[in-house]
Amino acid sequence: MMVNNKLKYIQRSILRPKLQHRCTCCAKICVRSQVLVSFGVNDSNNERILLKDLKVEEISIDHIWVKCEELNDVKRYRKGLTITFTALISSYQKIGGRVGIGLFDIKDIEIEN
Repeated sequence: MMVNNKLKYIQRSILRPKLQHRCTCCAKICVRSQVLVSFGVNDSNNERILLKDLKVEEISIDHIWVKCEELNDVKRYRKGLTITFTALISSYQKIGGRVGIGLFDIKDIEIEN
């Protein structure tokens, strides 16, 4: 049990200095979904993309739902592709013992080979 607690602590301590900074990320596109209600800024973009196996520099995160107009291009960014991008880390929190993050302003999206 001590190993798990230490791992959670290390992830939070590594993530804290990254808040409000642009970081390099890598993830796999899994699912697209339309949402009926958009919380926060309502810019008519109600499509969300589920990214799995997210790496924010040296931090691994299981999954995250993102909102990004550029990723809505289904011909270019299809399910199963691994992408790299830069994003602003806007927030983080522990949920049920796991670290969750908020990504904002996703840019410089590239498809991995």
